Amino acid sequence: MDTYPRARPAHLTLAVLGSSAPRLVSWLLLGSLVLGNMVNAWGAEPDVVLILRSNLAPDHAVQQAQAEVRSDPTGFMARAGGVILDSELLNQRQVVAQRIAPTDASRSPMARRFALEFFPDVYVEVELTSEAYPDPNTLVLQGRLPTVELATFSLTYTPESYLITFRDPHSSMLYRVVGDGQTGAGQVTEYDMSKRPPVYEAPPLIPPVQ
Repeated sequence: MDTYPRARPAHLTLAVLGSSAPRLVSWLLLGSLVLGNMVNAWGAEPDVVLILRSNLAPDHAVQQAQAEVRSDPTGFMARAGGVILDSELLNQRQVVAQRIAPTDASRSPMARRFALEFFPDVYVEVELTSEAYPDPNTLVLQGRLPTVELATFSLTYTPESYLITFRDPHSSMLYRVVGDGQTGAGQVTEYDMSKRPPVYEAPPLIPPVQ
């Protein structure tokens, strides 16, 4: 007795394959879409990256800054608080930028918009206008609000320390942040520029006539 399966007629095979083709195509398209979304979720940079957030647990340095604010009779120093900088993100940015374009780090593929939370009620988003590396351990960023032409944000970061300044073009407030580049812990001071004390310059020194 013949125990081998008989070959399916060609026209029947084509008919079966043709009837399942739309379903197969649908599954392939769905799989590609899901896979694409997973790749985007894993590898794509978000539009806005939060690099600075307020810290409601002040340390000794923050308490000292707050004491200086309270002792300022002019009101120029409006308030002070604690912040945390995402130093790990900036370290990664330095590595990526220098690997891809050591001589033109402005072409870094990393996020071009940053969010900063100076205080729980002060949150801003800035877009970067320049990125520079004066030396391998120093990152300098400048930026502005998306709707303002003038650059009002600057950040200088090293593994040891960092400095951030931001001038709100819609108010008289200026924010200055200093902190530890390794831990990210820092202190922010809010200045009211409308209450800035007058600056007096000393008269020029006239050299004696010989």
